[in-house]
Amino acid sequence: MTDSRRRLGAHLRALRRERNLTQEQLAERANVHPTYITRIEAGRSMPALDVLARLAAALGVSTAELVRVVEQRESAADADLMRQEIGRLLDGASCQQLALIRDFAALLRKGGYCSGDR
Repeated sequence: MTDSRRRLGAHLRALRRERNLTQEQLAERANVHPTYITRIEAGRSMPALDVLARLAAALGVSTAELVRVVEQRESAADADLMRQEIGRLLDGASCQQLALIRDFAALLRKGGYCSGDR
């Protein structure tokens, strides 16, 4: 089971419960089989885009809201991958180069790289 599937399933379950819907009721509204809802909520299935759209409509949310939790985590995973890549790029850098990169990174974090970008 992938982390994305698990997060989507948990979010779908939470949205369904907030609306006091059973899996059967949600399945009927979204025109899918109830066992498919069970599989999605358990993180065993990742629905296709058309199913996601129907589920979102049945829950009264946008498709973007339904998949928001997947996107957020993937952004964090992307950031971790970028950190690893930066680490590999810095291997073999001189002390002077590392100091320059450190100072540049500190400037970026402060937002001081361009006064119009804040």
